[in-house]
Amino acid sequence: MTLRLFVALLLPESIVGQLATTQQTVAEMARLNDIRIRLTRSDQFHVTLAFLGEVPPPRVQSIIDATRDIAIRHSNCQLVPGGLVAFPSRRKARVIAVSFEDLSGNLATLVPLLRNQLRECGCTLESRAFRAHVTLARLPSVQRVGLDILGTDLPKEPALCRQICVFQSILSPKGPEYHTLGCSELKDS
Repeated sequence: MTLRLFVALLLPESIVGQLATTQQTVAEMARLNDIRIRLTRSDQFHVTLAFLGEVPPPRVQSIIDATRDIAIRHSNCQLVPGGLVAFPSRRKARVIAVSFEDLSGNLATLVPLLRNQLRECGCTLESRAFRAHVTLARLPSVQRVGLDILGTDLPKEPALCRQICVFQSILSPKGPEYHTLGCSELKDS
Protein backbone atom coordinates (compact mmCIF):
# COMPACT_ATOMS: atom_id res chain seq x y z
CA MET A 1 0.00 0.00 0.00
CA THR A 2 1.22 3.51 -0.81
CA LEU A 3 0.11 7.01 0.19
CA ARG A 4 -0.64 9.75 -2.35
CA LEU A 5 1.23 12.82 -1.03
CA PHE A 6 1.92 16.46 -1.79
CA VAL A 7 3.65 19.35 -0.01
CA ALA A 8 1.92 22.74 0.12
CA LEU A 9 1.88 26.21 1.64
CA LEU A 10 -1.11 26.90 3.86
CA LEU A 11 -3.04 30.10 3.20
CA PRO A 12 -4.33 32.50 5.87
CA GLU A 13 -8.07 32.30 6.54
CA SER A 14 -8.64 35.85 5.25
CA ILE A 15 -7.35 34.88 1.79
CA VAL A 16 -9.28 31.59 1.83
CA GLY A 17 -12.47 33.61 2.40
CA GLN A 18 -11.64 36.01 -0.44
CA LEU A 19 -10.81 33.11 -2.77
CA ALA A 20 -14.16 31.52 -1.91
CA THR A 21 -15.86 34.75 -3.06
CA THR A 22 -13.80 34.70 -6.28
CA GLN A 23 -14.77 31.06 -6.76
CA GLN A 24 -18.49 31.84 -6.43
CA THR A 25 -18.17 34.54 -9.11
CA VAL A 26 -16.38 32.07 -11.38
CA ALA A 27 -19.07 29.44 -10.73
CA GLU A 28 -21.89 31.85 -11.55
CA MET A 29 -20.22 33.13 -14.72
CA ALA A 30 -19.44 29.55 -15.79
CA ARG A 31 -23.11 28.63 -15.29
CA LEU A 32 -24.27 31.63 -17.31
CA ASN A 33 -21.88 30.65 -20.13
CA ASP A 34 -22.71 26.92 -20.09
CA ILE A 35 -19.28 25.91 -18.87
CA ARG A 36 -19.46 22.88 -16.58
CA ILE A 37 -17.01 22.97 -13.67
CA ARG A 38 -16.47 21.10 -10.40
CA LEU A 39 -15.50 23.44 -7.55
CA THR A 40 -12.63 22.79 -5.17
CA ARG A 41 -13.74 22.90 -1.54
CA SER A 42 -12.47 26.10 0.07
CA ASP A 43 -11.03 24.16 3.02
CA GLN A 44 -8.70 22.55 0.45
CA PHE A 45 -7.27 25.81 -0.94
CA HIS A 46 -3.47 25.70 -0.78
CA VAL A 47 -0.38 26.42 -2.92
CA THR A 48 1.17 23.10 -3.97
CA LEU A 49 4.97 23.19 -3.81
CA ALA A 50 5.59 19.57 -4.83
CA PHE A 51 3.33 16.70 -5.85
CA LEU A 52 4.93 13.45 -4.71
CA GLY A 53 2.44 10.91 -6.02
CA GLU A 54 2.41 7.41 -4.52
CA VAL A 55 4.88 7.04 -1.64
CA PRO A 56 5.62 3.93 0.45
CA PRO A 57 4.70 4.46 4.15
CA PRO A 58 8.28 3.97 5.43
CA ARG A 59 9.36 7.05 3.44
CA VAL A 60 6.74 9.43 4.94
CA GLN A 61 8.69 10.45 8.05
CA SER A 62 11.78 11.36 6.01
CA ILE A 63 9.54 13.59 3.82
CA ILE A 64 8.08 15.32 6.89
CA ASP A 65 11.62 15.77 8.30
CA ALA A 66 12.92 17.16 4.99
CA THR A 67 10.02 19.63 4.85
CA ARG A 68 10.73 20.75 8.42
CA ASP A 69 14.45 21.21 7.63
CA ILE A 70 13.59 23.48 4.71
CA ALA A 71 10.97 25.44 6.69
CA ILE A 72 13.27 26.33 9.58
CA ARG A 73 15.78 27.83 7.12
CA HIS A 74 13.30 29.95 5.11
CA SER A 75 11.19 32.98 5.91
CA ASN A 76 7.45 33.41 5.48
CA CYS A 77 6.23 33.86 1.93
CA GLN A 78 4.19 36.91 1.00
CA LEU A 79 2.02 36.13 -2.01
CA VAL A 80 -0.21 38.51 -3.92
CA PRO A 81 -3.01 37.36 -6.25
CA GLY A 82 -2.23 37.78 -9.93
CA GLY A 83 -5.19 36.75 -12.06
CA LEU A 84 -7.29 33.86 -13.28
CA VAL A 85 -5.33 31.20 -15.17
CA ALA A 86 -6.20 27.96 -16.92
CA PHE A 87 -4.02 24.84 -16.90
CA PRO A 88 -2.46 23.45 -18.93
CA SER A 89 -3.59 26.31 -21.24
CA ARG A 90 -6.66 28.37 -22.15
CA ARG A 91 -7.14 26.28 -25.30
CA LYS A 92 -6.91 22.97 -23.46
CA ALA A 93 -8.13 23.88 -19.98
CA ARG A 94 -8.69 21.26 -17.28
CA VAL A 95 -8.19 23.57 -14.27
CA ILE A 96 -9.21 27.14 -13.43
CA ALA A 97 -7.02 28.76 -10.78
CA VAL A 98 -5.85 32.05 -9.29
CA SER A 99 -2.15 32.70 -9.87
CA PHE A 100 0.00 34.23 -7.14
CA GLU A 101 3.15 36.31 -7.35
CA ASP A 102 5.80 36.04 -4.65
CA LEU A 103 6.41 39.54 -3.24
CA SER A 104 8.89 38.22 -0.70
CA GLY A 105 11.05 36.38 -3.24
CA ASN A 106 11.31 33.48 -0.78
CA LEU A 107 9.64 30.87 -3.01
CA ALA A 108 12.37 31.29 -5.62
CA THR A 109 14.87 29.69 -3.24
CA LEU A 110 12.54 27.57 -1.11
CA VAL A 111 10.92 25.52 -3.91
CA PRO A 112 14.12 24.26 -5.63
CA LEU A 113 15.73 23.39 -2.29
CA LEU A 114 12.58 21.61 -1.11
CA ARG A 115 12.35 19.62 -4.33
CA ASN A 116 16.04 18.63 -4.12
CA GLN A 117 15.56 17.53 -0.51
CA LEU A 118 12.50 15.47 -1.52
CA ARG A 119 14.44 13.80 -4.34
CA GLU A 120 17.08 12.83 -1.77
CA CYS A 121 14.25 11.13 0.15
CA GLY A 122 13.62 8.99 -2.93
CA CYS A 123 10.66 10.96 -4.31
CA THR A 124 10.09 11.27 -8.04
CA LEU A 125 8.79 14.76 -8.82
CA GLU A 126 7.03 16.23 -11.83
CA SER A 127 9.35 18.03 -14.21
CA ARG A 128 7.08 20.98 -15.02
CA ALA A 129 8.04 24.40 -13.75
CA PHE A 130 6.58 25.65 -10.48
CA ARG A 131 3.76 28.21 -10.78
CA ALA A 132 2.20 29.46 -7.55
CA HIS A 133 -1.56 29.06 -7.82
CA VAL A 134 -4.72 27.97 -6.01
CA THR A 135 -7.10 25.69 -7.88
CA LEU A 136 -10.69 26.99 -7.83
CA ALA A 137 -12.32 24.47 -10.17
CA ARG A 138 -11.76 21.56 -12.50
CA LEU A 139 -13.42 20.99 -15.84
CA PRO A 140 -14.89 17.52 -16.59
CA SER A 141 -13.24 17.49 -20.02
CA VAL A 142 -10.58 19.46 -21.87
CA GLN A 143 -12.04 22.62 -23.35
CA ARG A 144 -11.23 26.14 -24.46
CA VAL A 145 -11.97 28.68 -21.73
CA GLY A 146 -12.21 32.44 -22.09
CA LEU A 147 -11.07 33.58 -18.65
CA ASP A 148 -12.34 37.11 -19.26
CA ILE A 149 -15.95 35.86 -19.12
CA LEU A 150 -15.41 34.30 -15.67
CA GLY A 151 -14.98 37.60 -13.83
CA THR A 152 -12.16 39.44 -12.12
CA ASP A 153 -13.31 39.41 -8.51
CA LEU A 154 -9.88 38.62 -7.06
CA PRO A 155 -8.57 38.92 -3.50
CA LYS A 156 -7.04 42.32 -2.83
CA GLU A 157 -4.62 41.74 0.04
CA PRO A 158 -1.32 39.86 0.06
CA ALA A 159 -1.27 36.44 1.73
CA LEU A 160 1.40 35.86 4.36
CA CYS A 161 2.02 32.10 4.28
CA ARG A 162 3.62 30.81 7.47
CA GLN A 163 3.45 27.00 7.18
CA ILE A 164 4.51 24.21 4.85
CA CYS A 165 2.55 20.98 5.24
CA VAL A 166 2.75 17.41 3.97
CA PHE A 167 -0.69 16.15 2.95
CA GLN A 168 -2.11 12.79 2.04
CA SER A 169 -4.71 12.92 -0.74
CA ILE A 170 -7.31 10.17 -0.69
CA LEU A 171 -9.32 10.02 -3.91
CA SER A 172 -13.02 9.14 -3.83
CA PRO A 173 -16.05 9.56 -6.12
CA LYS A 174 -17.02 12.63 -4.03
CA GLY A 175 -13.62 14.23 -4.66
CA PRO A 176 -10.30 14.16 -2.84
CA GLU A 177 -9.97 14.24 0.94
CA TYR A 178 -6.79 15.82 2.32
CA HIS A 179 -5.24 14.69 5.60
CA THR A 180 -2.40 16.65 7.19
CA LEU A 181 0.55 14.41 8.05
CA GLY A 182 2.86 17.16 9.31
CA CYS A 183 3.26 20.95 9.25
CA SER A 184 6.32 23.11 9.80
CA GLU A 185 6.53 26.82 10.59
CA LEU A 186 8.54 29.08 8.32
CA LYS A 187 10.78 31.66 10.02
CA ASP A 188 9.31 35.10 10.66
CA SER A 189 10.60 37.66 8.15
